[in-house]
Amino acid sequence: MEYLSFVDFYGLRIVKSEKAAVLKAFHRVIEMDGNLRVTTMNAQIAYYYLTMPAYQAALNDSLVVPDGVGLSWAVKKRMNTRINRFPGVELGIELCRIAAESGKTVFLYGSKPGVAEKAAAFLERETGVRIVGCRHGFNDSDEETQYGICRKISESGASILFVALGAPKQEIWLEKYFENECAHRYRRRGFARRMGGHSETGADVDPADEPGVALPDLEKPAKEIQSHFPVVEVYLYCQFRWNRRIKRRKEAV
Repeated sequence: MEYLSFVDFYGLRIVKSEKAAVLKAFHRVIEMDGNLRVTTMNAQIAYYYLTMPAYQAALNDSLVVPDGVGLSWAVKKRMNTRINRFPGVELGIELCRIAAESGKTVFLYGSKPGVAEKAAAFLERETGVRIVGCRHGFNDSDEETQYGICRKISESGASILFVALGAPKQEIWLEKYFENECAHRYRRRGFARRMGGHSETGADVDPADEPGVALPDLEKPAKEIQSHFPVVEVYLYCQFRWNRRIKRRKEAV
């Protein structure tokens, strides 16, 4: 994508550009009514990518922005490359600011009942963006219900969709329902961002165009994929940092 540079993370292109370049690229996409899916990747999502073939497929057409010290540490250690993290909370707020400036609207989908509405009030107050719809993520899993949700989102006319169902559910939902099944009936061009593993909207978290970049074989068993990268250390390092932070907070009380 214009303005951005990438690093190859075992077949997946991850943005390594600075925040200013990322926002410039997103601003251009939104103003031009372009079509883009974005995932903010932390250590947990990297773990899913390297161990779940279905999840790899769901990320294939997504622009991946690094979010989390665990992923940054892994890329630095394995690829000897530094990447610039863009926390999902900050990215979501900045996207809403861009939408407000461009006259675009937003739809929030996910989390527990009532949480999306609170997030919508906050975003409208802080950024001036117009939220045209909210929907909690606790729904029946039958296809009729899922199609109905896609229809509601599409009919809202929103230019940007935030999905906060928790990884890996949210990426697979977008790929299975919103992107594939609903494209020919409901979908308009727009900007979809997966909220990653974050709780900025209260989401519950469940424990190739680049020349020369070989995409992973999605039919490979998980064990073969894991042999290329000790994914456990990424996840454990992230957990280690988090646990250490919690310990320090307790000691400070």
